[in-house]
Amino acid sequence: GKVIKTQNLAALLHVIARRPKGQQLAWDFVRENWTHLLKKFDLGSFDIRMIISGTTAHFSSKDKLQEVCDFLLLTISK
Repeated sequence: GKVIKTQNLAALLHVIARRPKGQQLAWDFVRENWTHLLKKFDLGSFDIRMIISGTTAHFSSKDKLQEVCDFLLLTISK
């Protein structure tokens, strides 16, 4: 990337998502930039798995679980 090194992105998103105020921010970033992320990382790659798990690991409601599942099912089926 231009500002953040590609190899640091997953770790950075994970650090942001660990903070209560950063959870939604990190997840919104992933959803809004999903197409761009898939141009940098292969679907199913270690980096994509770390980005998804790092930005969603601290979600604790059934609504958030459903939101993540819906997003992944919709985007992966394209």
